[in-house]
Amino acid sequence: MQPRSIGKKLARLLPIYWLITAITVFTYPLMHGDLYKLDFVLRSMLLIPPPSNLTMPILYPAWTLIFEVAVSVLAIVSFLLSAQYKYYIFFAAILFLAICDPFTGVKEIDYYFNDRLLSTAFGLGIAVLITKGIVLPKKIAYLCIPFSLLLLVMTKLSSPLTWSFPVAVLVMAVISLEDQISFIMIKPFQAIALASYSIFLIHPHIIWQFDYWLPENRSRWIILIIMFLSVIIGVIVHLKVEMPLISLVNKLLSKLPTVKNRQKT
Repeated sequence: MQPRSIGKKLARLLPIYWLITAITVFTYPLMHGDLYKLDFVLRSMLLIPPPSNLTMPILYPAWTLIFEVAVSVLAIVSFLLSAQYKYYIFFAAILFLAICDPFTGVKEIDYYFNDRLLSTAFGLGIAVLITKGIVLPKKIAYLCIPFSLLLLVMTKLSSPLTWSFPVAVLVMAVISLEDQISFIMIKPFQAIALASYSIFLIHPHIIWQFDYWLPENRSRWIILIIMFLSVIIGVIVHLKVEMPLISLVNKLLSKLPTVKNRQKT
């Protein structure tokens, strides 16, 4: 695997995450008065488990990135162990970590014994199916949409399994019907989809501002305003910050030598 191919994958995730985390390190203490410890900052930046007294990184949605890194490592190891049984090994490892209680006594390892891995695994499973061109039959997809929504309404969302499975079914159903659901192709929806990562990273700052200025107000209108501002600001950050950062990093990576170029020299 060439450095450029690895770098392009990281170029989308890491620069904007590091930037927004750095902004959080400086701005959040201004409102609350407590400075982050250096150990916590470094762990958050490197996407490794936080200190033992904490469960989330500084930019708390990034806990999903921590598990995504772990799942990616498991996938690579599984593929290296056996090309024939790689998927069985991978999902067996995920189930083992999601179901078993921590037992190593090492906090950085025990952190990954968590059923949150299931949601990440579902997402990767969908990605694998899509890349192989596997989608649901149209009739089944139509049935899966109300079924998944009904599950979300009826089940308690206390465990990742109770919400990640119906969400995965819903996403798979919508993707399977993409050519028949015309509103997905409307430009505003496309813009939101492209900016989803920036929205994901920026929305805690919107919430923190409302918590600071309107700590007692959690009406439905406030929640709707937070959602609206998160989308609008997230799209702006995607266009004005995330995309230029990706372009800059890709330009720098394009100057790295590839394996073929090294062989020629």
